[in-house]
Amino acid sequence: MNERETKFYITTIERFAARLADKVVTATAPLKARYGHSLDSVPFDRRLKLEYEDISEGDRWGAAWDSAWFRLEGRVPKKWAGKKVVARLDFSGEGLVLDRDGRLLQGITNGSVFNADFSRDIVPLFDKAEGDEPVELWVETAANGLFGVFTDPDPDEDAPNRYGRYDARVVTMRLGVFDDLARHLWLDLKIVLGFIKTLPEKSVRRARLIACA
Repeated sequence: MNERETKFYITTIERFAARLADKVVTATAPLKARYGHSLDSVPFDRRLKLEYEDISEGDRWGAAWDSAWFRLEGRVPKKWAGKKVVARLDFSGEGLVLDRDGRLLQGITNGSVFNADFSRDIVPLFDKAEGDEPVELWVETAANGLFGVFTDPDPDEDAPNRYGRYDARVVTMRLGVFDDLARHLWLDLKIVLGFIKTLPEKSVRRARLIACA
């Protein structure tokens, strides 16, 4: 392959991987949500003492280092019977997902030490749904990323964001059908692309990986 062909194939692989990422969770259904804001973390057994209000995707819920409890409710569509059902949750920060009894299900985050493609936002719920199951989740959220909040390198002493800034918004609160095969194929392609971009341009292994992908 010459340089032009190589660039064409790499671009094609990248575009296919991007399309495949949209196939991992499909047929989504929104979750109804209420949240209680707090400046500091509140334990699970005291969460009901907060004042709750409705919130939707796109709404702002907090600033740097704030906390909140979210109550999410929904029902698995009957037509999803037999499918693997997950919750896709992104509160533009970190979070801890629990069931209605306080049992820990999973931690979530909108970032990754690798890149944003590997954010932890998918929470498994039913390996094989019967359809029409009620869903109630509680999520404790924190308005910060993996490495804290955004800071300016040399802020003025009276700058309002002198000690950092963070705009926490609800990005995604949905149920969805999970496709294991699409997820595994997407991960394989991401790994192959990583090798392609780091191996020497004249590497035989790189050429074989491009041909394979």
